[in-house]
Amino acid sequence: MVGSALALASMVALWSVLLRPRLPQPGEPVARVTSLAGSVGLGAGDGRPRRDPALQGELSVGDTLQVGRLSGAEITFGSGSILRVGPETRVRLGGTAEHPSATWQVQSGSVRFSVGNQEDLVVTPTATLTAPSGASGVIDVAGPGSTELGCFRGRAEIVTTAGATVMLREREAVRVGERGLPGETQTLPRPPVILSPPGQTELPWVDVPQATVELAWEPVPEGDTYRVALSYNSAQARLLLPAALEAWGITEARHALRGLDPGRYFWRVAAVNESGLAGAYSATSSFVVGPFPEEVEGGEGGGVDPLESNAKVEPGASPHRIPQ
Repeated sequence: MVGSALALASMVALWSVLLRPRLPQPGEPVARVTSLAGSVGLGAGDGRPRRDPALQGELSVGDTLQVGRLSGAEITFGSGSILRVGPETRVRLGGTAEHPSATWQVQSGSVRFSVGNQEDLVVTPTATLTAPSGASGVIDVAGPGSTELGCFRGRAEIVTTAGATVMLREREAVRVGERGLPGETQTLPRPPVILSPPGQTELPWVDVPQATVELAWEPVPEGDTYRVALSYNSAQARLLLPAALEAWGITEARHALRGLDPGRYFWRVAAVNESGLAGAYSATSSFVVGPFPEEVEGGEGGGVDPLESNAKVEPGASPHRIPQ
């Protein structure tokens, strides 16, 4: 009996080793940059600088992506996981000595993620996050003293450096402090539903103080305020970059914009709870501002190239803020 039990235990141990996923080794390709805007730098795992990730092909274990101010990047892993890396963010691919099976690390800044066909383990300065296939959420590392972890879809397990475990369900988030102590689990607001203007609406250019457009969406019961982000082009919109405008603290389910130059604009809105935690963004919509009147009269037409246009917002017209 004892011999049979030992043989069975040995077989179970062998199978567990054989079935364990093989960990990618340093320098092994695991992902690629699929979109970027602005200043994005890449450091190779061996310490040598790699300047342009768009021209480097695949990203490897040990590579570190550094995204600059008002910039962004999208990373797609072979597993199908997608990271949208925000401004002033530093992400390293692969694990650590303590967590060798980690898929990626957020050393600073903000990342929105969607997990592909296998579980992801993510390391931050004060906690790890484990999310199954199909989950999505956000990680915001404001510095060594604070990390916000949110789950938009699915579920996630948080284990802090202090040894605390927090299970996040869909639309839940938690803040983890410098010493690894988690706060209370909070409910995130639902993504708003955009009402107007209808997608791809063409609007005439008007001079201030008239409003160029009034954005409107369905109110979100869990939302205390709203956050509107405006981009100049589809690449910025894909990366969730508020390159044209970012308005915070909006208390009603509408927001007027003034002084927009001719061109195409992409916008989205998120609801923010009483503690300042934002839920997932709405779907992105777009509208077009027509040419200046003198351009129509002069027969030039066409307006301003939306990739080159610069929105001018009347001072004091909206509580806009460009993140630093």
